Amino acid sequence: MWVKFSWLKSFLKQVVPLVKASFVLVTGDSDVSVPSEAAAEIAEVVACPNILHWFTQNCDSVGFGDRVWPLPIGIDFHTLIERPAWGEETSSSKDQERLLYSIRQELPPIQERVREVYLDFAWQRPEYRPLERRAAVVEKLRGKQAVHCQERPVRRSQMWRRRGQYAFVVSPLGGGMDCHRTWEALALGHIVIVPASPLDSLYEGVPVISVKDWDDITPENLDRWLADCLGRELHYERLTSKYWVDKMRTLATESLATAARPQ
Repeated sequence: MWVKFSWLKSFLKQVVPLVKASFVLVTGDSDVSVPSEAAAEIAEVVACPNILHWFTQNCDSVGFGDRVWPLPIGIDFHTLIERPAWGEETSSSKDQERLLYSIRQELPPIQERVREVYLDFAWQRPEYRPLERRAAVVEKLRGKQAVHCQERPVRRSQMWRRRGQYAFVVSPLGGGMDCHRTWEALALGHIVIVPASPLDSLYEGVPVISVKDWDDITPENLDRWLADCLGRELHYERLTSKYWVDKMRTLATESLATAARPQ
């Protein structure tokens, strides 16, 4: 059952007491970090026997056994449904997805791309907290060898094509812990460099490099990371909604089967 995070308090108070069946709770559409910024909600969810598992975006802790699971924030297709942005006109999520896939087909394979890091937010002004964090990353990486900074805004589709000539993309924290850029870049065939965080378990099986220090970005490490990604099996199905829905259903089935066993 999907619930917008800002509705969760009302949902737990008004709806959950009326639900007799067991279910998996899914929350999103929020920058709130769970559970660090949602102590009251996490306590209620964990105490509710009908909620088998909770999948949530921006999950910053794994200290709740198998009850609370991280969920990717995914690609931002919702903004253009509501309004023009990034130099693009309004567009349905399906049309945006088609455009992304068509651009992906145009891009060279990873081993033929420029072996450098593309930083697409160097032009942004630090007007609110996430941009302040990004500005610090820009200051750290601008001028480093093998880092290309995009200094001016361009249309999103044009940026996808330009960025797609490079093997690596740097993706710092977004409005919350996760960032749409990470999943967008993965869908476009990049190796994505992110700051180490509690989200690291989300990146198993996909080409994401988690670093503790941006100084780890060096030409030598880029060569090593590319060779490592080319040399192991990757699981791009983890980028699909189907993968996560199947995971939820599997966990729910296992939990119900365990509960039904005689003690």
